[in-house]
Amino acid sequence: MNSPLILIADDDPMLVRVLSVRCQHLGCAIETAAEGREVIIRIHQHRPDLIIMDLDMPNSSGLNIYEMLAADMRWRTIPVIILSGQRDNRSRARAEELGARWVTKSPDCWAEIREYIQQVLQLSGSGCYKSQTGEQLVDEPAGKSADARPLILVVDDDQAVSRAIDIRLEANGYHAVCARSGAQALFLAQERKPALITLDLGLPEIDGLQLLRSLRDDPATQSIPVIVLTGNTQTQVREEFQRLGVAAFMTKPFSTRDVLRRIEEILGMADLTVQKGKLS
Repeated sequence: MNSPLILIADDDPMLVRVLSVRCQHLGCAIETAAEGREVIIRIHQHRPDLIIMDLDMPNSSGLNIYEMLAADMRWRTIPVIILSGQRDNRSRARAEELGARWVTKSPDCWAEIREYIQQVLQLSGSGCYKSQTGEQLVDEPAGKSADARPLILVVDDDQAVSRAIDIRLEANGYHAVCARSGAQALFLAQERKPALITLDLGLPEIDGLQLLRSLRDDPATQSIPVIVLTGNTQTQVREEFQRLGVAAFMTKPFSTRDVLRRIEEILGMADLTVQKGKLS
């Protein structure tokens, strides 16, 4: 029996990757699309058993695509999950009227997605999926990359900042994974269990404080050290983060060298930093 096929349509490549891995762990095969026209092509090519589709995509919205599917006898029976980071009551009402499952992006949205997938596709969740190349999907050790370097999750919606930290870490013996939204960061923290997280406060969808609370409420992520990087110097903000047990609080502007030094102190790895090729 072939694995059920899920089409994941979103222009956020990191979120697509995380959802793909999680759906594969449920025993499903995956196709992906990053924009509206590609979604239509994939549907005609593969006729997926279920579609997970972002509301806002290039060329066409997820809702417009779903309205087109619902009007076509060939595709109208395909179950659809529409993901949205917005509180758009009109779009939600229209999607649900047509039969879609509306899921708001939040720290707990994967549980809702998983439950719906298991219900609609009648999955137990205990299956193990192999990719089309036959490669077994195996979780990486917690806090480690595939090559055993310490894994750091860099959370910042400013691509220039996250890239600068990424370069510094990679040059000094670490492996960095970047997230640009709170929802994306929560997915990655739960999936990859990094050795440490650097966290910006001003994030889309889920802000840094809400994200940290979610991390601390989850037994799988509550012990991960977090360094808060922020331009907010208000005392009450610092006190709230200290109450939630952050490992360090760094105020912008900061140097990536200082971030590296603080990571080494927290992880106790100053003497283990790779020297060859180290940035000065």
